[in-house]
This record gives sequence, structure tokens and C-alpha cells, in this order.
Amino acid sequence: MKKLSLVATALFTLVLMSGAFATAQAQVSFGPHLGAHLDAEELHIGANVRIPIGTPVGGSRFQLNPGFEFYPFMESGLSMWQINMDAVYPFPTKVVEPYVGAGLAVTHVSVDIPGFGSASDTDAGLNLKGGVMFGVPGMPRPFAEGVIGVGGTTSDFMLRGGVYFTFGK
Repeated sequence: MKKLSLVATALFTLVLMSGAFATAQAQVSFGPHLGAHLDAEELHIGANVRIPIGTPVGGSRFQLNPGFEFYPFMESGLSMWQINMDAVYPFPTKVVEPYVGAGLAVTHVSVDIPGFGSASDTDAGLNLKGGVMFGVPGMPRPFAEGVIGVGGTTSDFMLRGGVYFTFGK
């Protein structure tokens, strides 16, 4: 139950964040996703927001790309979540939009072993990402991306896929 409430709180916060920016920025997007953390061999669920910022450069704008991942399928007694604050730069084309980005990741892992106690650890590291969005801006847009995490206690590689829903001006 604790895991479910953490996921619900994170998703609700992302929706509120994106809604707050929708009136100030055009084309804010919210996207649930599924992914695989290949080094930890765990699946995760999460959500991201894309918020255009700044003046267009080369026909595109940088975008803030905060996100959250939760790992609901870990062994009993283990839990893990990650908060990301990335920025991405899309290379707009008509139907396929590749992008690159980087940012900060904060990962929290905890373990609870009955009879032995519990422990937890929180680490910060750097995300380097690249991906592609499909479809026409303004419509639901599927995406796929790869993320390399560097720093903290380990380096890791994740694959994610989901759909962004755009709202705003």
C-alpha cells in the first residue's frame, strides 16, 4: 500500500506541475511510461512532463523534462524509486522527432529484512539520454528513449517507452 501511495503522489505532483505551466507555456506534455532498468534487471512505471523553455534555438526550444520512476516488481522487502530533472533538446521533423538530453537523477533504495532490520540509501547522479517521439505535435505522441545513468554508486542503462499527451496553447 505504501508503494501505491508513493506512485499516486508522484503522478499527482507531475500532473499539477504540468497544469501550472500549461497557462504560461505552449504545448506542455505529460507522459506515462513503462521501462526496464537493464543493469538492475527490474521493470518500472513512471511519468514525465515536457515543458518548453527559453527562446527557440535552431527552430526548436529546450524543454524541461522532470520525471519519476517507481519499481513495483522488486523482491519482497526491497523498494526503489527515482526522480529525474532533465532537460532535452528536440530536433523537429514532420513525423519523427529525435532528441538528446541530460540532467540530474536522485535514486532511493531501501531494504527491510524481518528479524534483521532495515536500511536505505539515496544517491544522486547524472542522466544522459537520447530518444525519439513519433507523430504530429498536438496529438498523443508515442516515444522511446534510452538513458545512461552516471555517478552515484553505480552506472546503469534504462529503456523507456510511453505516450505524451499535449495540452496548452
